Amino acid sequence: MIQVTKLDELLRDEQKNEFYKNSNIVFVGEDGVGKEYLAKEIHGLRKNKDQFVQIDLEVEPALQTKQVRLLVDQTPQSFLQNAKLHTFFFRRLDKLEQHLLLQLAEFLRRARFYLSEQKPNFLELGLLASVEDTEFNHSNKILDNILSEFFIFEVKIPSLRNRKDELIGIARKLTSVCCQKNKKNVLGFTTETENILANYDWPGNLNELQSVLEGACLLNNGGKLITPEVLPPRITVDTVNSRKSISFFDEKKNRTNQKCRNLTACCSYYS
Repeated sequence: MIQVTKLDELLRDEQKNEFYKNSNIVFVGEDGVGKEYLAKEIHGLRKNKDQFVQIDLEVEPALQTKQVRLLVDQTPQSFLQNAKLHTFFFRRLDKLEQHLLLQLAEFLRRARFYLSEQKPNFLELGLLASVEDTEFNHSNKILDNILSEFFIFEVKIPSLRNRKDELIGIARKLTSVCCQKNKKNVLGFTTETENILANYDWPGNLNELQSVLEGACLLNNGGKLITPEVLPPRITVDTVNSRKSISFFDEKKNRTNQKCRNLTACCSYYS
């Protein structure tokens, strides 16, 4: 398996672009770093694919069994035909029960054997998957065999705390999306806000950043730039210890006391 750390650079390489976009790829990273978002971005680049079919495996065992049965009960021919038309994304493949991993592996091997007679490469079906980067998953031999057998690229997505140079750019993109969705006219951040965002550790990664920025956009009443006053107190405090001392209820009380003309926005933020 080929490991890739800078996806954007590889996608801009015209010589590798088409091969990479249509290959089987697994996204590896902490929870909330944007693996699903990146999978959808890759699908959007595939002009020959119709639907993005997400198979969510972070569910209870009964639902896992149902989803795997729906997949493996197909004939290999039927699965391959669907895989050529659509992008299949196995979200959180590492959450799948061991016996179901074995069933999935056996089915994919049958499909690969059938496809070998037709000559197209199984590794270029465009299958996508995501797993969390944990020590347990590294020691999971069945999972490791599936990833090494059926996926050609491993894209490691670093956590936000290791992407400080990109963080403000990512924040601007998320803010723009939020403003379009909520019909807000926010143009960016004050210098102080940028420093606060850059110095926070973001334990919740991209999900936490998106939540904070959505709240800030909704509470930013008419201002062109997001100021520290509309950020949650846990973001603006100076030390890890002081962050931990602020409870959810204290934070809620502090922010409710702010002057905010848009009560609906305020309720939406705390939900």
